[in-house]
Amino acid sequence: MPVIELVDVWRGFDGREVLRGLGLAVEPNETLSIFGGSGAGKSVLLRLIAGLIKPDRGSIRVLGEDIVLLDEGALVPVRRRMGFVFQGAALFDSLSVGENVAYPMREHTRWPEEEIRARVADRLTTVGLPGIEAYEPAALSGGMKKRVGIARALALAPEVVLYDEPTAGLDPANARMVSELILTLKQQGGRSAVVVTHDLPCAFMISDRVAVLAEGRIAAIGPPDEIRRSELQEVQDFLGGVRR
Repeated sequence: MPVIELVDVWRGFDGREVLRGLGLAVEPNETLSIFGGSGAGKSVLLRLIAGLIKPDRGSIRVLGEDIVLLDEGALVPVRRRMGFVFQGAALFDSLSVGENVAYPMREHTRWPEEEIRARVADRLTTVGLPGIEAYEPAALSGGMKKRVGIARALALAPEVVLYDEPTAGLDPANARMVSELILTLKQQGGRSAVVVTHDLPCAFMISDRVAVLAEGRIAAIGPPDEIRRSELQEVQDFLGGVRR
């Protein structure tokens, strides 16, 4: 059974259809990257999967639950099984790094303080930033903020992680570092990931499959090498535009 499955999903804003009968499935332990031009609906798709917005019609199953049918209270147990990495990291400036990573644990569990501290230390070590719990977000570089955002997304050991432009705004060295981290997490297994990105090297490095979103639907989907070789006009238009 797919971990995530969207069937005939439609979503519009202000009278404009953004997603038009989109269908997509993500398999267990799969990393799927989604390409598309600006305004193609990539971030809308992530928000739908996370249950932050509802489709106008269609079904969305996440971890066996049809989340379209769930109210906010019923969505909480599903969201606890997902992690979300925001495009700008979205750290709380008023909290230390350690408290940022601990935030989901304090919100959703009753774990003792000792266990929370141990898990925070473990997640920061996982992303290559041990011992920075006391730092303020303002003291971090862009790449460090992204990695702290990933540590926070991993706080509750999610089965699914959603990444919104994880390398956006980073210099090439930091973009590669974040890509390698995502690849390492993939190789460790035990979770699926959906990555929205414009970063071709990142996507081709980390992905089992790549999907191209065009005109509100999935125009092509397949292994990275297959997408590279695709002769579909929508795929060539996107890949050519990014390469230029």
